Amino acid sequence: MNMTAKIVCELVTILVNYDSLKDTVACVESIHENETNPPFIIIVDNSNPRQAELSKISENFPNVYLIHTDENLGFTKANNRGVQWAQAHLDFEYLLFLNNDTLIAKNALSKMIDSFAIDPDIGIVTSKIMYADHPHLVWYGGADFNSFKGWPKIVDIDKEATEEGANRSRFVSFASGCVMLFSKASIDQVNGFNENYFIYAEDLDLSLRTIKAGRKIYYNADSVIFHKVHGSLKKDGSDNKARNLHPKNPSLPFFFYHMKVNQYATMREHLSVGKFILFNFYFWTRYNYFVMKCLFHGRFSIIGLSLKTKWAILSVLFRGKTRNAGVLNV
Repeated sequence: MNMTAKIVCELVTILVNYDSLKDTVACVESIHENETNPPFIIIVDNSNPRQAELSKISENFPNVYLIHTDENLGFTKANNRGVQWAQAHLDFEYLLFLNNDTLIAKNALSKMIDSFAIDPDIGIVTSKIMYADHPHLVWYGGADFNSFKGWPKIVDIDKEATEEGANRSRFVSFASGCVMLFSKASIDQVNGFNENYFIYAEDLDLSLRTIKAGRKIYYNADSVIFHKVHGSLKKDGSDNKARNLHPKNPSLPFFFYHMKVNQYATMREHLSVGKFILFNFYFWTRYNYFVMKCLFHGRFSIIGLSLKTKWAILSVLFRGKTRNAGVLNV
């Protein structure tokens, strides 16, 4: 795409693709089918080797621009590459981080944009997120940060939406990185994701930095996104026993390391001394409990994983840096 002047657009959407061509294509098609004025879309391809078929998307949709990184930069760096390209080449009003394994409901993006008129201090707008395979169940229904646990509490998660919960639009203190809509002023102010994080907890850090910058986060319950969350639910809608922090999760080394290190780094950065001390009590109690749980289930590799993770956390504590391990193999 040759440009001598910036392209003017109301909204630019950034999708990160990593060996998930079908999801990315479906997401782009969903946006065009459900928005009267589709946004300019930047696809940042983290795949190596490149997925050549991605080029067909930009051929079929002229408002799509493709960036190849030729390596897996991780979620944060890839999204930031999209932000940097948009700031250099587009004259936009709003910027949306959207997971590529999502589908949007009718006018979901337009409804989020409308929310900025509610309060001039709004920096992020997010939407109701439902499971794509179980569209009656909530994946994200708004959330507020709990400093003691160092994690947000998501309303109505894995349940049907309630009127006082996920169906109620309101101000919140955490927006999922699955769907984050910024005004141009707010994205310029916070400057995207913290690239010290490869993946996980990056949205919590960005939410807290946005609030620290004097801006608000608004949850629009009328805007609906469907998240595929591959493998996270059984067909009957119950929790998959091998997801996230479960001893039988085959991706546990990657998930445990990045989640725990980044969570700790975020709390060190954003909590006061007193709250950080209280958080440490909860964090290490739960940490050691989980290690014992893994040993009980016969996953003895948790010993080495736990030591690597603790060493990385010590680096965070004493040097203030996360150890971006990329794809960790333990």
